[in-house]
Amino acid sequence: MLPVATTEYDLNFRAFGIPVRVHPLFWLMAVMMGFQPGNLRLTGVWVACVFVSILVHELGHAFASRSYGWSPHILLYVFGGLAFFQPTHGFTRRRSVWISFAGPLAGFVLFGIVFTLDVTVDSAVQAGQEWAVRLRTGRMGQTVVFTFQRLEYINLFWGLMNLLPVHPLDGGNICREVFDARSSIQGRSRMHIVGLVTGVAVAAYSLDIGQWYIGLLFGSLAYENYRQLTLIRRGF
Repeated sequence: MLPVATTEYDLNFRAFGIPVRVHPLFWLMAVMMGFQPGNLRLTGVWVACVFVSILVHELGHAFASRSYGWSPHILLYVFGGLAFFQPTHGFTRRRSVWISFAGPLAGFVLFGIVFTLDVTVDSAVQAGQEWAVRLRTGRMGQTVVFTFQRLEYINLFWGLMNLLPVHPLDGGNICREVFDARSSIQGRSRMHIVGLVTGVAVAAYSLDIGQWYIGLLFGSLAYENYRQLTLIRRGF
């Protein structure tokens, strides 16, 4: 069951046969994260880059789970996205780790494609090829450069952050499987302790350098890990 209530403004579609639902707050948060004052076109490009990148990330999870015969569906919401699946058979820790890693991996692949295109265009510009010069310096030049930069930033930097050991990020899920394998009794507590410490450190650093969105995100994740740790210690 989806943790976010459906609305009449949801966008619903299928990507490669996988159901996708986009909550309206996804668009709002994307605009708030990358609003370009006085330039609605670049703001729209930023939102499109966020949408494509997060969808590719979640499709990575979804493809991995579907390869094991588990039907996935995707939700894009305020702070990103979720890929849901219900293991019906053959669930193992190794498969769980692979599914968690497949999301960032898909983003890294997209980063590699975009970076290669970016370098190719730069080389063509230096070689004086007319199509490349027009692409970089023409009417759409600013938009092209902005698109390359944002797609590279989102898929590399956000992918690396997602691998940090903070539950429920992908790195936190991997951390959970490792700790559970070593000690199922203390595994959850250790996972949340690591998530709490890492979340606080990242939030503090992000706020110090003016990255309010990342600071807010990791601050909320740190609090959630603290809350879960408290519940475990109370016997819940």
